[in-house]
Amino acid sequence: RLPRRGCPEAEVQFRRTLALDGKNKPAFPGRARTPEHMNRKAEAEAVYRQAIKSQAARSEVFNNLGAIVCTRNEYVECEQLWREAARLDPTFLEPRFNLGLLYRTLGRPQESLRAFEDASRAAPSNASVKAELENVRKLLGQ
Repeated sequence: RLPRRGCPEAEVQFRRTLALDGKNKPAFPGRARTPEHMNRKAEAEAVYRQAIKSQAARSEVFNNLGAIVCTRNEYVECEQLWREAARLDPTFLEPRFNLGLLYRTLGRPQESLRAFEDASRAAPSNASVKAELENVRKLLGQ
């Protein structure tokens, strides 16, 4: 059983998971149990950056750090982080979907289309991806 939200044990589990190398991958702690989702984004960002610096980071770390950075409208950095997350795990849908939304928001529909097409390849039956892909195609007049 996982510790309750806000529990010190959850934070210990979160930090241990980030510190593991790629060979020993436990289930990544639920998003509701990480500091970033307990309104402690600055602390979560520091932990994610430390994991990246120590080269122990997995794609989830890059993706989650990208989401935090994006809340500050630092779009160049969040784009780089999401691209790295996508590169590290070719089947990870979330960074591809995030890139599609980012590009659409920034008025870059062609890049948004490519990101959503990439997301569609990662998860062909995902309804959200299909809907966003259709929206961007309409935006482009396709």
